[in-house]
Parts: sequence; C-alpha cells; structure tokens
Amino acid sequence: MNKRVYLPKPLPHQIPVLGSSARMKVVCCGRRWGKSKAGLLACVEGHGPPGCHKGAIEGGEIWWVAPSFPIASMIWRDLKHALRDAWSAKNEVDRRIELESGG
Repeated sequence: MNKRVYLPKPLPHQIPVLGSSARMKVVCCGRRWGKSKAGLLACVEGHGPPGCHKGAIEGGEIWWVAPSFPIASMIWRDLKHALRDAWSAKNEVDRRIELESGG
C-alpha cells in the first residue's frame, strides 16, 4: 500500500521558524502568513534541526490545540487531506489519526 503524505512546501519566511531548535515557538504574524500550514508541517514532519523534534511520521505523539471549533475543523480537514494515504487508523469523533510509525 502506498503510504504517501501530501504536505505543502514551506514558504521562505516560514523556513527560519520551522528550522529553529526551540521546542515551543511564538510567532507574531498576521493573516495569510501561513500559521496553520507551518503548524501542519511541524506536526507531521517535525521541526528544528534534523532529529530535534520528531513529527508524527517519525512516531512522535502530537497534539494540536485550536482556540475555537471552526479553526479546529479547518485544521482537521487539512490534516486528513495531508495524511489520506498514510494513516493506519482514523477516528472522526475523537479527531484522531494514527500512523504505522506510532505517531
């Protein structure tokens, strides 16, 4: 079975944030900066220098917390789309995706 993951490419201004070794990142930016897309990349692929903070595809257990239900719904939709060929289990009620890596 093809375990392909569909992720957007990071924009040039997102690369320094995603490459930072800081465990938690605070980014002050406006609309259309790509905060949700950068969060998707960080959660699925990991962030920081190689091996620093592993993502779900490497077996990391990731939680994504959103400030409101509409925002959480948008993020859930994007996450399902990105991992549509890669999950081993998906639960719509709990909004949980499990990958073969354990992530």
